[in-house]
Amino acid sequence: MRIEVGPGIFLWVIVALYAAAGALYSVSVPLFEAPDEAYHYPVIWNIARSGSLPTLHPGIPTLWEQEASQPPLYYGIASLLTGWINTDDLSEVRQLNPFRKIGLINQPDNKNMVIHSPLERWPWKGTVLAVHLARLLNVTMGAAVITGAGFFAKELAPTNRWAAPLAAALLSFNPMFLLVTGAVNNDGLVSALSAWALVFGARALRRGFSGGTVVGLALCAGLAPAAKASGLIILGVALAAGALHSVQNRSWRAGLLTACGVLGVWIVSTGWWYLRNMQLYGEPLATSAHIAVIGARTNPIDWLLEARNVWVTYWGLFGQANVLGPAYLYPAAGLLGAGGLVGLVGWLRRRLVEHDPMAISVAGIAVLQFILAVAAVGLWTSQTYGSHGRLLYPAATAISGLMAVGLLAWLPERAHGLLTASISVLMLATALTTLFMHILPTYKPPAVIPAVPDGEQKIRATADQALEIVAIQADTGIPEDGQGPNVTVYLRAIRPLASGGTLLITAVAGDAVVGSLRTYPGGGLLPTDHMEPGVIYTDHYKVPLKPGALQPIALEIRVGWLDETNRTIRLERFVTDQQASVEALVLDLTGEAR
Repeated sequence: MRIEVGPGIFLWVIVALYAAAGALYSVSVPLFEAPDEAYHYPVIWNIARSGSLPTLHPGIPTLWEQEASQPPLYYGIASLLTGWINTDDLSEVRQLNPFRKIGLINQPDNKNMVIHSPLERWPWKGTVLAVHLARLLNVTMGAAVITGAGFFAKELAPTNRWAAPLAAALLSFNPMFLLVTGAVNNDGLVSALSAWALVFGARALRRGFSGGTVVGLALCAGLAPAAKASGLIILGVALAAGALHSVQNRSWRAGLLTACGVLGVWIVSTGWWYLRNMQLYGEPLATSAHIAVIGARTNPIDWLLEARNVWVTYWGLFGQANVLGPAYLYPAAGLLGAGGLVGLVGWLRRRLVEHDPMAISVAGIAVLQFILAVAAVGLWTSQTYGSHGRLLYPAATAISGLMAVGLLAWLPERAHGLLTASISVLMLATALTTLFMHILPTYKPPAVIPAVPDGEQKIRATADQALEIVAIQADTGIPEDGQGPNVTVYLRAIRPLASGGTLLITAVAGDAVVGSLRTYPGGGLLPTDHMEPGVIYTDHYKVPLKPGALQPIALEIRVGWLDETNRTIRLERFVTDQQASVEALVLDLTGEAR
């Protein structure tokens, strides 16, 4: 018996698969390893504990840093969800990695934002439980965005039955969208409210501004700025939809009612927050204070490069902007985007020829939202280093709906189901591959081995009779990629260690230091107090070099050890039953250790 799944059922299959994939991302990605999550959650924590919003303090480190400038709606909801949990262990769970390398894709070490510990394991409790609940709250908001994308596509192209599930799939299985909506941030809520405001706006243009539609539009568009400042965009789009309907029907009643409803909800929900910001920072959105915390842009803007960055990060730049997805993800996303854009132009041209003003109107408000979102990201990029594709997610419903209609325009209707299913399967496979082959391995501690492999420089050198450097292997020439020499250090804890000990690896050319690296063991993933005594850990590094050193020269590699107070610990080196005290182990130009 042949079972056929129609587009209506397929849409809900996509939503269910998103919920499963989103939950998987949510529970699998280590805590605080999504963009800015380490600063978003403390806002929730502060509200739950004190009942008040945190404030910005430029120049003074805080738990929440720039996120104290965010509107409060998401954080208030999350604090109600998690406020009953004892989170006194926040400082233990959220230990920032002092050597974290934010935005450095080519450096293999210290990609982790925080130091991870067994506290994160199941069963969850304390801060770990609170963060996971806040994450799962965001997954439900992501599901609302996906559903909204499908319903908007129905309004955009009501005769194209497969537009809805394809629009949902294009967003559901975007790996970056899965990461963001599976983490703690306010992007999920503003995107959900924007999605449904767009749905109500499109529905109103097609069917009229009835009471329920106006209420839905007013609530979603009016509340969006209370979730994130970028929610102001959909508020403007909602007002534009009301004005467009009034012009088309030569009646201002619907437009005025819509404007009163949207603006009324906005003022009631967010007006007090603007007044607070005026008192604290002298401006309603606290933009200048936010930028003072994260740093203002100081160099000229390469707009083509920034546009590329936005496109790449819309689909996948994970962790702290330092983890890439599979190499094929980016050209495949480019192919989808280009195909959707070209197809959309043809689809719009046919709508004009067929005199379909409703389709043009609905597409118009979606295009308006996209243009305003891009302009807002451009404005933000001109002020600070913030060109990240996730900032376009409030317009993701419009982007996905327009892209779906454009892609389907290439094929006859009988092939739409096959195209939708094919794209869905391939994107879901890519999302899972990204999670299990690229994101999670980034945070895996170094391998434990029974013995040092043959051919490595076996050494016996100890620090404070507590840590042993068992062997070292290093390249004494600069690799062809120009990124610095590869160094492998084999470490063994002799006894339980205190926290804070660090490796110091230095590259020397002649008498000049041309590169150095300081880190906790395991590339930042294995602090000394997490090391199991008696086992050998394999530590791989690529030592970053100064720009002037990127030339074919031979290097001397030095490996030393510092304690938690940054004091150099002399190493006791044992060679043929003789002991020598040295500041660092040295691999000379011949590759011999001394």
